[in-house]
Amino acid sequence: MPQVEIKWNELGVKMTQIKVSSKEIDEQVNEVAQRYGKFETPETVAETDYVYGKVVELEKGGEPKEGGVTTFVSLEIAKIKNDEIKQQFIGKKSEDKIVFNAGKALDAETIEKSFRLEKEVAKKFKSDVELTLSGVSRITPHEINEELFKKMFPKEEVKDVDTFKKLLKKETEKAYAEQSQMLFNVQVRKALIEQFAGEIPTEFIQRWIASRGEKDVTLDTVKAEWEEKYLPAIKWEFIEAQIRKIKDIDPTQNEIVDYIKGIMTSHDLRKEDEDEKAYEERIEKAARSIAQDRNNVGQIYEKIYSDKMFAVLNEQIKPEVEKITIKEFAERNK
Repeated sequence: MPQVEIKWNELGVKMTQIKVSSKEIDEQVNEVAQRYGKFETPETVAETDYVYGKVVELEKGGEPKEGGVTTFVSLEIAKIKNDEIKQQFIGKKSEDKIVFNAGKALDAETIEKSFRLEKEVAKKFKSDVELTLSGVSRITPHEINEELFKKMFPKEEVKDVDTFKKLLKKETEKAYAEQSQMLFNVQVRKALIEQFAGEIPTEFIQRWIASRGEKDVTLDTVKAEWEEKYLPAIKWEFIEAQIRKIKDIDPTQNEIVDYIKGIMTSHDLRKEDEDEKAYEERIEKAARSIAQDRNNVGQIYEKIYSDKMFAVLNEQIKPEVEKITIKEFAERNK
């Protein structure tokens, strides 16, 4: 086995902490109200509506373009960035036709999603189109009250908007922390592989991989894919072996059982009139039964193993924490 020397202080990987702004939470309150709102199908279009219909790309003369884009779209009126074009939609009803320039009306991301185009095609799509309306839908937001709070957090006692916002912020911070950890894990793995300087018996390992009898895997294919596919994986195996010398990271039976119990309790499987002790005993028994069969818990085992391994990496690296916005995080994670 190659000698693996890990220089923890030279990896240069930071842990990101995504800031949650009050504006973001306010937007989430509105999104929740929208999610639990009342769905309607009005006859005519208003500024808060969604419209559906067939879009046909046009030539400059107004005729359908041969071989052009023809698709069924769902479009949110609020996404139309040009006020003049937006007004063309207001008051229209099913079977009405609207001609507009897609590039002036919509940003590239909206064109990509609504017109179902490839990203690069959507960026360059500036044509006039004709939309034949086939339907209109409207969601009237739910009133922001205790009924809404209960729908969103059925297990919590939420009486006011401030408490509701605190719970939303807590959930958001948890989700962002998980995303940050995932990005950190990817970056650390990449940095460790790049830092790896041990000698690898390349020819021996290539022959060994080719001899395992996997379908479509030959010595030639292994050599062709060595740098991109096989070598990073081999390096990571050696690195993992070194990490395991620092701390035992194999999941224990109790850890697997606790993980299964967590999944089960999150789905609230309590029977009617079942007391707390009986509920806990039943969940414990069921979790231990499931954990007995390794075929049932393969993914759980890998998840716990990975979490424990990267916990060791966190301890060793002691990464600097960098606070960023969700927009900055999204840009880095493209």
